[in-house]
Amino acid sequence: MKILNNFSMSNWRKRNKRVSRSIEKLSSGLRINKAADDAAGLAISERMESKRRGICQAQRNIQDGISMLQTSEAGLGKIQEYLQRMRALIIKAANDTLSLGDRAKIEEEIDELRSGINDIANHTMFNETRVLCPPILDTGIQKKADIVFVVDNTGSMATIQEEVKNNLLDMIQNISDTGITDIRMGLVEYKDFIINKFSFSSGKWTSNPNEIINGLDIMIGSNSGGTENAMQAISEAVDYYDFRDNEVGTHQKHIVLVTNEDADDQNQLSSTISELQVEDIQLYGVYKFDFVDGVEELDALVNDTGGKAVDISKPLWGKDLATNFGSAIGEAGSKGELEMPDISLQIGSDESDNLLIKLMDARSSKLGIDLISLTSSEQAMEALKKINMAMDMVSSYRSENGSYRNRLEYIQNNLANYELNITSAKSMITDSDMVKEIMELTKNQIISEASEAITVQAKNILRDFMENLLASIE
Repeated sequence: MKILNNFSMSNWRKRNKRVSRSIEKLSSGLRINKAADDAAGLAISERMESKRRGICQAQRNIQDGISMLQTSEAGLGKIQEYLQRMRALIIKAANDTLSLGDRAKIEEEIDELRSGINDIANHTMFNETRVLCPPILDTGIQKKADIVFVVDNTGSMATIQEEVKNNLLDMIQNISDTGITDIRMGLVEYKDFIINKFSFSSGKWTSNPNEIINGLDIMIGSNSGGTENAMQAISEAVDYYDFRDNEVGTHQKHIVLVTNEDADDQNQLSSTISELQVEDIQLYGVYKFDFVDGVEELDALVNDTGGKAVDISKPLWGKDLATNFGSAIGEAGSKGELEMPDISLQIGSDESDNLLIKLMDARSSKLGIDLISLTSSEQAMEALKKINMAMDMVSSYRSENGSYRNRLEYIQNNLANYELNITSAKSMITDSDMVKEIMELTKNQIISEASEAITVQAKNILRDFMENLLASIE
């Protein structure tokens, strides 16, 4: 009897465990709730789950990439509209029926359109990332610029000096807008054999542009002589001013030469260029581009030192001085940080699943449209070539942009199918077969109840036997 009771109790316990497991699987919906349920199946399913989650995140990454490309495309589309308008204006300016004043008005509108292009490039952003120009990185280093104005002060220079004076504040503001926070300026005049270095309240350098303006006012009232020893004046400026050393990857030393004639001491050109290069000083030139003689020497000063030039024969050239020189000097002070980055998108769940997207620097300086002159039909034709090249660059990148977007959308669709298939495969391993588990639960419940009934019956039989045994003894 005892054996019968123990056997029925053992079966009842086993069936209760199976009932508990079936209830666990039915309540969770999972066949594998712990490693003991299926050790190998758990390892496979966890690997699949890792892959699935990576794929889900990759799809979100791709959507962010598509949104970034859409932002870039919108900015480029507007820039191309501006270029189309500039092209129409240049074709208009090429017509010789226009007066010089008409062309000046056209150049004024083109300057505004160019500023608009730079505004779009500088402020088109996705998640605080600039997508049409390089990032401005805060390195913790104070960005600096040392600028010495070397100004011809011979008898015909008053108008030129006045234009520089009127645009100086805008030039300094444009430099500051690029992140240059520490600007020092010096002023040198030269006429005949006189080379005068101005002194200010703080010494040979000043951080106040109004003191440079006051110095130019003094020059405007004291023009005289007719000999331009520009090379000697540049050389003395290099020797006299204690320019601060360039930070790594930047150019912080600048000389702005202002003249309306070629240099009379051209024999010193090579030594002057060499001196500028040794000190790593950039020279910016304000002069006529159509000198009969001498323009090659001034061009060499600019080109061999990495500077820029402004043509004073162009109407409203003072705006070019403020815009082009301001931007160039500012960018030179951050040169090491202004490389256009590639954007890396993680488009899959593995380390090798990435896509590099090349962004376009769409500023006017990179499009090649900073120096545009329309004073003659010939210059207008040269400007037309520049605009055509700029439009080709923008169109080419917009096409590339569209290709990136199409590729990402195809990858996204493929990942969606991949996620569906891997989810299905994982489900086959981990999910419960609900019908089977319900049948198993029902079977185990019936057997458990039968075991319980048999156990009770065994107890009753044992009790009756003991009662009969005791009665017989008595």
